Amino acid sequence: MCGPADLGSSSRLPAVPRFLRSLACSLLGITLFAGAAGAQAEVDENLARVLAGFGLQWGQSVAEVQKNASVTPRLLDRPLDYGKLMAPLVISNLPLQGSQFHVFFQFERKSGQLKQILVQRRRADGEQAAFEHLEASIKTQLGEPVETCRSPGHAVRRKAERWTTEQIGLRLVFFDYRAPGIITEGEPLTEDPTVPWYKRESLNVAALPVRLLLRITSPDDDDPSC
Repeated sequence: MCGPADLGSSSRLPAVPRFLRSLACSLLGITLFAGAAGAQAEVDENLARVLAGFGLQWGQSVAEVQKNASVTPRLLDRPLDYGKLMAPLVISNLPLQGSQFHVFFQFERKSGQLKQILVQRRRADGEQAAFEHLEASIKTQLGEPVETCRSPGHAVRRKAERWTTEQIGLRLVFFDYRAPGIITEGEPLTEDPTVPWYKRESLNVAALPVRLLLRITSPDDDDPSC
């Protein structure tokens, strides 16, 4: 980019002195390096926030979480339904170890108290690499997991690892629904791109989602253990 022909080599423009060209290239390099370093610092800081449970206390109310979380969540018009839990607060596209995650703050429906934080990615590609990056980063910060579980079943493959600190219980879980045990028959239901994938390609194993998530709970929560 900053070779001998750059910055003033055109016959229509006056030549730029060599020292000015070198200075401009140096400043450009510093700017690009600073931008990359800043982006990496944000990613590292987000991992620290996750491992600290976003600075929250278990049992806090929706208003308290929205006020005190280290990354301010967005209040949804209608809470997402998780059975006994509900998620009225969400952080979208949180950069984390080279991937984008959604964060769901889940509250007990009856008491309205913070019960769990779900950090999740659900796509059909790149999840294995995202899992490995997160796994390595968490091990660097927290050491080896206290428990590791694998389910190489024919329907859904699952790997889970669990860590515990004084503030949180942390579970890193990888689900792969593209298992060879799932039998497919027949033709795609429709080719209409406006139809959701699970109605359009429900018979296509390769189109099934892969799910990567972090479950953050209180350190004494052992359901499930892994």
